Amino acid sequence: MEESRKHFVLVHGACHGAWCWYKVKPVLERAGHQVTALDLAASGINSKNHLDVSTLSEYSEPLIKFLESLAEREKVILVGHSLGGMNIAFAAEKFPEKISTAVFLTAFMPDSSHQPSYVIEKYFEKTPMEEFMDSEFTFDEGEKVASSVFLGPKYLSSKLYQLSPMEPQLFGDTPRVVVITSGKGGVGKTAAAAAATNVGLSLARLGFSVVAIDVDIRLCNLDLLLGLEDRVNYTTVEVLNSDCRLDQALVRDKRWSRRRRRLWPRQWRQIEDEELALATMLVRVGPFMGKYLSNVANKFSEEKYGSVGRVYVVCKDDKIISESIQLWMTRNYTVKEVIEIEGADHMPMFSAPQDLCRALIHIARMHA
Repeated sequence: MEESRKHFVLVHGACHGAWCWYKVKPVLERAGHQVTALDLAASGINSKNHLDVSTLSEYSEPLIKFLESLAEREKVILVGHSLGGMNIAFAAEKFPEKISTAVFLTAFMPDSSHQPSYVIEKYFEKTPMEEFMDSEFTFDEGEKVASSVFLGPKYLSSKLYQLSPMEPQLFGDTPRVVVITSGKGGVGKTAAAAAATNVGLSLARLGFSVVAIDVDIRLCNLDLLLGLEDRVNYTTVEVLNSDCRLDQALVRDKRWSRRRRRLWPRQWRQIEDEELALATMLVRVGPFMGKYLSNVANKFSEEKYGSVGRVYVVCKDDKIISESIQLWMTRNYTVKEVIEIEGADHMPMFSAPQDLCRALIHIARMHA
C-alpha cells in the first residue's frame, strides 16, 4: 500500500486558486493517495497583491517553499493546470530530484530551447484578442505577453465552464441503484416508500440509473407518490405467476422516465449556474509575468527541467487552449504519454472530474 501511495501536488491556473480542485482532491484521497492543493502568490486566499508579483519566482513562491519542506528523498507528482504549467516547469528546474512526474493538464508546457514565453507567444499569435470577450489584460509597453489578467464573467461562462456541471463524486463506473421499501402496511410502509422515492429522485438527478421497487402486493405506495394511482398496475406476484408480461408491469417506469426528462434540463441548468457562480465569486486578477517570461527569464535547462518525466493531458473540448495547440506543445517538447479526455472543457476538474482522476491515477501507476 505504501509503495502505491503517491503524493499529488495540484497547481491551479491563472486567476484561480486551490479551491478549483475541490472535486478532485477527495477522490484521489479515497483512492489512497496524498493530495496537496496550493494557492500560488496573489491567488486564492493568498494575501499577496498581483501588482507585487512580476516574476515566475515570486508567483511560484508558495510551491517552492512547499517543495523545500519535503522530507529527503520524498517525491511528488506535480500537476499544473493552464498557466500553472509554467509554475511546475519552474519547480522542476529548481528541484528535479523531488518530482517523479510533471503532469501538464491542458497547460502551457515550455521547452528547453526557447524562452519560457515561447509557447504563450505562439498561443497569442493564434488567438485574436476578441476571443477573450470581457476579460481584461494588462500589457507592458512593447510586450507580447500580458503582465496581468482578469477573466470576465461572459468569458468564464462561454469559454471555461461551458461543459462544467456537477457530477456524482464516485470513482469508477456509475452503478445501478436499487431501492427496496418495506413490504408491510401502515404508517411505517408509507414513510419508507416516501424516503425511498426521495432518495431515488435525488440519485436520478445526479445521473444515476435508479430502480425503486415496491414489494407490497396491493398497497402500491410508490404509485401514489409518483401520481400513478389511477392506472392499472400489475404486481410482482402477477409477473412471477405469468399473469402479465414484464413490460406491462414496467409501463409506469416509462411514464416516469418521460416526466424526468422534462424536469432534467431545468435541474441541469441550475447546477451549471451554481458552478459558474462559484467561479465568478472566487476568481481574482492574476499575474501573467509577460516582461519576465519574454526578456528576463533564462531558458529552462535540459539537465534539470528536461530530466523530469512529463505527461500531457489533453482536454478535447477546450475552447481556451484548443486541442490543436495542446498537441502542438507535445510535438514541440516530447512527453512520455499523451492522455486525452473526451467531453472536457478548459476546467476538467469540474467538467470531467472522474475521468481526470482516472487519468491521474493511471499516471501515478505508470510513470511515478
